[in-house]
Amino acid sequence: ILACRDRSRAEAALKEICQLSGSRDVEIELMDLASLKSVRESARRLRDRLPKLDVLINNAGIAKFESWSDDK
Repeated sequence: ILACRDRSRAEAALKEICQLSGSRDVEIELMDLASLKSVRESARRLRDRLPKLDVLINNAGIAKFESWSDDK
């Protein structure tokens, strides 16, 4: 599962991963890590449709947020 905030970039990454790995078992979950509301909503969607989630977070990028929100 690719947790991404930009759909077009996520779709490009998904296509590349599928081509390089030969696997079609790759999904996109739109999520904005700068918004805790978005993270909670994504977690709820994943929890509702998956029996279990094993997590590996591998982020080679650097995030610099001008601002973030807990969206209470």
